[in-house]
Amino acid sequence: MDRILDLGMAEAREKELELDEDSKKLLDEREKARAGRNFKRADEIRALLLQKGIEVQDSPNGPRVRFAAGQRG
Repeated sequence: MDRILDLGMAEAREKELELDEDSKKLLDEREKARAGRNFKRADEIRALLLQKGIEVQDSPNGPRVRFAAGQRG
């Protein structure tokens, strides 16, 4: 369908998000805060990551990380 309508969806796929060491540490700290039920700190870290253009979504299988809207690198 993409090729027929020339929508360019294949090219628009999200490229794999590569985190720098600081972001990886923040994500790890956030998971530890959540495990310790320190949700206030977890939310603070989520906000820090969002400032860096990284969105964290919690799921039953753990956090999912992606570029925040308009932050695709």
